[in-house]
Amino acid sequence: MRIGPTTISSFLLAIAVFLPSVPAHGQTIIENSARPAAPNADRIVELKETLRITDEGGAFFFKYPSGIQIGPDGSIFVKEQEQLLKFDRAGKFVRNFFRKGQGPGEVQYISGFLPIERGLIVHGIAPGKLIWYDEDGVLTREIPLQIPQMMNTFLGSAKDGLAFMSMVSPFSSPKGGSPAVVEVAYNFYIWKEGEAEEEKIGSFPVDMYVIQSNLGRGGGILPVGQMIAVLTGNGRLVLSHTQEYLIKIFDFETKAVIRTFRRSYERNKFEPPKKGGVIINGQAYTHAPRKYASDIEALFAVEGRLWVATSKRDKDGNPSIDVFDFDGRYLDRFYLRLTLGEAPFALYDRDYVIRGGFLYRLERKEDDTSSVVKYEIKDPGAPGRGK
Repeated sequence: MRIGPTTISSFLLAIAVFLPSVPAHGQTIIENSARPAAPNADRIVELKETLRITDEGGAFFFKYPSGIQIGPDGSIFVKEQEQLLKFDRAGKFVRNFFRKGQGPGEVQYISGFLPIERGLIVHGIAPGKLIWYDEDGVLTREIPLQIPQMMNTFLGSAKDGLAFMSMVSPFSSPKGGSPAVVEVAYNFYIWKEGEAEEEKIGSFPVDMYVIQSNLGRGGGILPVGQMIAVLTGNGRLVLSHTQEYLIKIFDFETKAVIRTFRRSYERNKFEPPKKGGVIINGQAYTHAPRKYASDIEALFAVEGRLWVATSKRDKDGNPSIDVFDFDGRYLDRFYLRLTLGEAPFALYDRDYVIRGGFLYRLERKEDDTSSVVKYEIKDPGAPGRGK
């Protein structure tokens, strides 16, 4: 389903509300209407390219870039196959931090990384460990980690520590039966300096379509819901773990959800992918059986606000972004559009970073060439943002 700009009359009929409701399980949910408070909601916000990084120089390569982060000084970090590349804020290549192996400062695979002042923290898998490098790529420290390693994700800096997320294996028996929708737990951990081991601080379920192999333990997993989690920078985590429009704020200190909110949302029908999927027990599965698309595609903490990339599109295919404050109030909505000539796109947190009025994007063209692009967010309708 696609929606276009909302008329003034509909705004007068559907002005945003901020009301709590209490479902049967006792958790208060803050309810918002379908229309945000901003009088200029549903405007178009443009993205203007200001920097493009390609691998034409030969000092590094882009094949399948899969993670991007921005350092405190504006430097740009990109994770690639057996590469962890640093560029300065002007896009000039600085160095590759990746060292393959199992010795000091070496990993087989990088799960995640965190730029810090004058250095970098890397979360390695096989073996599981945290590695500190200085800005020249010199190993300064290394510690082992004991977090379970299936779908283990390094989230970044949390209050007094570092936060991680790990998916629990849904393959509970050597051989499985019929494929089924299963609640799969995502556990959250915190590592603190001086602690003997990482502490599990919370767990949330996500519906997955699990196809267990008849050949032994293992099989395939296809998403029904999805886990989306973003740190806010003040010891809290914002997450969405259902197909429906529902957002939770989890506090690391109290180890509890302190706020849950949503808005009225007209759902989109699920459109099966044309390719991809898995082959298990001789049968191909392209997608999980489902009626609707996930309402939320990505979350971003942006200058004291929460940007929610939804499954809605305008008539030109531009994604709709909802804006909330961290009290759960629905403030604003706009459509994000690239400069003219670019195809519509979907926002996913792994491939995008929003920082200081700019959006950084990993792009892959039809000819299989990849690049890192920095866009200025041009939003005259929101003073102080996108300038």
